[in-house]
Amino acid sequence: LDWGCTTHARRSGGASNETIRGRINKSAEQLAHLDLAQQRRGLSTAVTLEILGDCATSLGSHRQAASLYREGAELIHGHYTRTSRRGTSQQACTTSWEAALRVKQARSLSHGTGTLIEATAMLERCFPHSTNRQRQRQPHALASLESCMLLGSLLQRTERKADAVVEFKFALLKNPYALEAIDQLARLGCNEAALLALVDEGLRDLVKSRLSKSKKEVDGMDEDDEPL
Repeated sequence: LDWGCTTHARRSGGASNETIRGRINKSAEQLAHLDLAQQRRGLSTAVTLEILGDCATSLGSHRQAASLYREGAELIHGHYTRTSRRGTSQQACTTSWEAALRVKQARSLSHGTGTLIEATAMLERCFPHSTNRQRQRQPHALASLESCMLLGSLLQRTERKADAVVEFKFALLKNPYALEAIDQLARLGCNEAALLALVDEGLRDLVKSRLSKSKKEVDGMDEDDEPL
């Protein structure tokens, strides 16, 4: 997009990048609408809806973007769970693609002061917590650093500080290098010992995950090397 802006700026006698960016987004939006009209509703439709949502976001139409992301997420959820689209917003995410669209939807909703609570409630439904054997709260399997940070921020803005602390802690478990999460926890009153313990736990989980992934890759290579 930046390359396109620079190229078009040269051809149009020095028009601003912002103006060119708007034209390119508008063209992409029109092409996506045309593609949408020719498709049968399915996963390809979800791709087009996400593109339209991204275009609407770039143009500042956040409410429209939220609606497009929601529709795309519902299609994905219905496809993989074999359920109707009705009521899928009340259910937890089932794929990473759906989870990414829900985060985009919540981010779009968060731009309106009247929709902060709506965005918060939607993320809490889509990324419900679980409990382990020690009855400790755990983040949803598809929760990411981005979703935890966004939900934590929304909870903080709606004066639910205790719940915000939980989400920022989950963000550190997802990525122990998340300095923004550490900064937010410090501002919310977490002490140094608690923060170091969270970073240590996150690093241990990260090492375990990397070792497991490496072992699977090595095992796969060994199977490929076996003689016929």
